[in-house]
Amino acid sequence: MLEKSGSVEEIRALLSAFNEGYAKRDLAALDDFMKLFATDDSLEFIGVGGVLPRRGAWRVGREAVRELVRCDWDYWGLVTVDVEKARVAVANDVAWLSTAGTVTTDAETEEFLGDKEEEMGTVQNMSTSGTRVKPLRMTAVLIKRDGRWQFLQIHFSFSVRSLPK
Repeated sequence: MLEKSGSVEEIRALLSAFNEGYAKRDLAALDDFMKLFATDDSLEFIGVGGVLPRRGAWRVGREAVRELVRCDWDYWGLVTVDVEKARVAVANDVAWLSTAGTVTTDAETEEFLGDKEEEMGTVQNMSTSGTRVKPLRMTAVLIKRDGRWQFLQIHFSFSVRSLPK
């Protein structure tokens, strides 16, 4: 496996842009944000609640991924992934990464989403002043097309203390 330091830095810049999009949540900029993603029909984004392909938070295809991001920006918490500590491997025009992150929600968001413990197991959780900060994991596969790195697959997951009921 070859690591190309220039590519690794480009991928870190892509992760930073991902964080920026999720921080701003500007729906008017959603189409620009989608430039971070491949245009392939096999584009896949598996959210924390994704159990089966093409159902719920497991989205396949560009329009389905766009809708998931839109819903995240409208209804979910602040997602931040660790750019600097991301483990990135590159081989030619394919790369994969893993990194930690957090999703921060407030009581109103938690109430809106409801209690997913029955489906997902008990989520490790750190609480601070009315907010809930949950550790998040992200893995991704990226491809380089036309000189730009883009996400082909993303998978978010929570650490759980117990198996789903």
